[in-house]
Amino acid sequence: MLNVPFFFSMTNPPRILIVGDSADDTEVTLLELSRGGLTPDWKRVETADEMRAALAEGPWDAVLSDFSLPGSSAAEALALCRTTDPDLPFIVVSGIIGEERAVDMMRAGAGDYLLKGNLTRLSAAVEREIREAGSRRARRRAEAAALLQAALVQSSTDAIIAKTVDGVITNWNPAAVLLFGWTPEEVVGRHISFIVPATPTNMPRSRIDLQTASESRRSRRFDSARTVRGWRCPSPPLALKQAKPRRIF
Repeated sequence: MLNVPFFFSMTNPPRILIVGDSADDTEVTLLELSRGGLTPDWKRVETADEMRAALAEGPWDAVLSDFSLPGSSAAEALALCRTTDPDLPFIVVSGIIGEERAVDMMRAGAGDYLLKGNLTRLSAAVEREIREAGSRRARRRAEAAALLQAALVQSSTDAIIAKTVDGVITNWNPAAVLLFGWTPEEVVGRHISFIVPATPTNMPRSRIDLQTASESRRSRRFDSARTVRGWRCPSPPLALKQAKPRRIF
């Protein structure tokens, strides 16, 4: 299983794209961010073409958009934002927005909306949305890495068996089916020691090696007879290694 960190991922200073046609409103927004401890690297755009060009210059940590825009709207700005980056935080900052429109924007993917006359929680909202976007991106990367790892395991010509720290089998790839003769449905949930015969001479040693491999970061190799479906046979050295958790950034 992959160990995925959920961290606060924000550039320093944070890069904020402001979508709106008022320089005065932008000054108020920046002042409120500063009061909240954020002094961003920012850019203001007014039109869809300017926003498209700015997004291409990214990356941006967050987008703050007015609801009413010249020849456009916050909904169109949000759609453009999502085509560029589905996880980029988008916050509506407007003086004119009804509750129904605000709910529609949230359903469409906006992270929050604030009224220009009350921006006291703006910095907190920006930080929260950036933090949650970092978590979403980390999950996406972890899922992609897990899918790739699963594909590599399934296509490997080597028998690969995954187990818990207690030795319970959780995965059994096609090469393991060919080598040992059991299907995943027959072995998943069983203890891995069932493939090592319980003979007086090798079972104590095998149990020790299995335990040592679980506790060690290094691969452990040992010789033993192993159980192949219906019979026992000597086989090449068995390599055991504890999977090392990955950090996905």
